[in-house]
Amino acid sequence: MMWPFYKMSQVAEINPRDSHWKQLPDDTMVSFVPMPAVSEITASIEDAEIRPLGEVRRGYTYFRDNDVLFAKITPCMENGKVALAQHLKSGLGFGSTEFHVIRSKDGVLPRYLYFFVRQPSFRRHAKQRMRGAAGQQRVPKQFLVDYLIPLPPPSEQRRIVELLDRADALRRMRRDADALAERVLPALFYQMFGDPATNPMGWPQKPLSSLCKIVSGATPKTTIESYYGGSICWATPKDLSELQGWVIEKTARTLTEEGYQSSSTTLVPPGTVLVSSRAPIGLLAIAGTELCTNQGIKSLVPGPEIDSWYLFAWLYLRRSYLESLGRGAIFKEISTKILGSLEIPIPPLSVQKTWADRIQDHLEIICLAQKNKQALDDLFTLMLQRAFSGELTAAWREAHLKELLQEMETQARHLGLSQSTQPT
Repeated sequence: MMWPFYKMSQVAEINPRDSHWKQLPDDTMVSFVPMPAVSEITASIEDAEIRPLGEVRRGYTYFRDNDVLFAKITPCMENGKVALAQHLKSGLGFGSTEFHVIRSKDGVLPRYLYFFVRQPSFRRHAKQRMRGAAGQQRVPKQFLVDYLIPLPPPSEQRRIVELLDRADALRRMRRDADALAERVLPALFYQMFGDPATNPMGWPQKPLSSLCKIVSGATPKTTIESYYGGSICWATPKDLSELQGWVIEKTARTLTEEGYQSSSTTLVPPGTVLVSSRAPIGLLAIAGTELCTNQGIKSLVPGPEIDSWYLFAWLYLRRSYLESLGRGAIFKEISTKILGSLEIPIPPLSVQKTWADRIQDHLEIICLAQKNKQALDDLFTLMLQRAFSGELTAAWREAHLKELLQEMETQARHLGLSQSTQPT
């Protein structure tokens, strides 16, 4: 299937300059959209403000309902800050000067343009055309003016938009599931133990250093190839930041026995709680296998008085406090001494074990929710690619989109998204 290609300026106005709004009184209430109000996750305006026209009529970018906002500055553009302006107050919007505005012409659906500029390939091409000093590079208007866009008939545009809307809705459903999963651990913890900061149950408190062995990591010389690529898992803060779930069983890099022996890193057993001590502070995981770490992680090997899952949850709910304890001029780091001095409430071990059993009952669902997020994002990217290459045929839709819908509806029921289910 081949569709004709047009320059974007032939199918849309780029940064239109209509001025009818200039005749409106200053007290006309309009929508105001700063850059942070556009979510790169949902590709939508999430936190628009309402302001009098008199406050925003000068010095801001003007747009109206059904215009596409495309962030032009780095890193917002690369991160995917795109939105379709809808339900604006008085039908008018004003926002950051770092937005390009794309307004569809007759015969072109606004949502067709919106999905087109959300393609990763479009952003890659835009990045190649950026101009300006480092950290302040921007996509020039001329890039949009000249960019070639395939244009099917309106009926085909509507079909593409309908399919992509359905797929996008599934991605949002998945993120709703992630949010629900994030609430499970705090809800269960508060139910059993109360606020971890105030210890309302009055449990006796002990310093972390008396409850755990605190082990620091290290990095073998990275210039010696024979130190890497073996069978010993070696965790870094990057592994924790990219972890899907709460249990770490694999690491991006591994060590050979030679590499392990060459440095002061130490193997810790399964059940050890890993906490990143810098860049950033407070990333957490539980070791699901024997492993060692670099110097950016402190390993907490629980003693007989504290359960791994209880310790993990207490630290998880106190992440902001952990971050506040960081010290250092160039970058913040929490030392072994400061970490070890944390006073932790200690319920009876039987109560901690009950907590561990309860949270692990939910762990499979939580991990499922988190692991599927990237798969859905990848599928949505593939759909974008196929949609605008003319490959999103009815056969492909039946074979893939319908299957995806069924899978996600099943998972939604498991996660309680179709009901107002709360953790119990």
